[in-house]
Amino acid sequence: MVLLESEPFTSTGLVTWPDFWANTAAPVYFNISRQPEPSSTTRQATEAGIMLVSKPTHTHSLLLAAYYNYYGPNYYYSLLGQGAPGAGDKDTFLHAATALNQSFYAVSETVVDLGNVTPWNSQVAINAGYVQADPIQDYNLTSQGQWRVRDLSVAKPPRVFFVHAGAPEFNPGKELLGPKLRGFDGNPTRLWTYPLDAMRRLGYDAEQRFWEETMSVACTMETVFVTWKSKSGLCDGVRAHWKAVFENPNLEVPTFTD
Repeated sequence: MVLLESEPFTSTGLVTWPDFWANTAAPVYFNISRQPEPSSTTRQATEAGIMLVSKPTHTHSLLLAAYYNYYGPNYYYSLLGQGAPGAGDKDTFLHAATALNQSFYAVSETVVDLGNVTPWNSQVAINAGYVQADPIQDYNLTSQGQWRVRDLSVAKPPRVFFVHAGAPEFNPGKELLGPKLRGFDGNPTRLWTYPLDAMRRLGYDAEQRFWEETMSVACTMETVFVTWKSKSGLCDGVRAHWKAVFENPNLEVPTFTD
């Protein structure tokens, strides 16, 4: 995989991506771990759904992160999050690395919501997922002192590398075939159409690819998954949405490139 053979992973052995929230570790944690307390604006909290880690170089960090997580519910989640949204394992990995003075690279480009814009405010969208930047392109910028988190005008944003499709998940046996598949006019719609600049960073129609794979799985393995055995019509539901949206020539398609 290209990420494992490129900077910043090859020189650091640990790459993480940002969450929406600030890093809110308590000062007492840094006292316990015997390290200086950084500014809360040094980097964002971590979104641990994606992470690159080298086990040969960062075994000790992983062991310490495991320790933080074992005692997390009673101690470390409160110390590292102080009640912030999404408290859990997400911040244990970078804090373990910094406590052991091991190298890491935290992607600086901010995470961006994807969704559908609301009819009552053209600057607000109903969340249906979010995107994370290409760490190689992000590193190419920051290694030259170009930090878009400080000044958006210094460079174009890195391309999107990951889409976190979590609201809804692409599981027709859960909430995928729910209300978010209907636009505000009541008609079938795409999940991801906004913001426009984030859509252009995708480079291709990622949502269509998601639905292609979902339809393939739902229509060939509908009776295979244990959690789907009590469900019915999953293939029909996915296929109906596909036809209504991706085979509809009258439905506006977002622009996926500059």
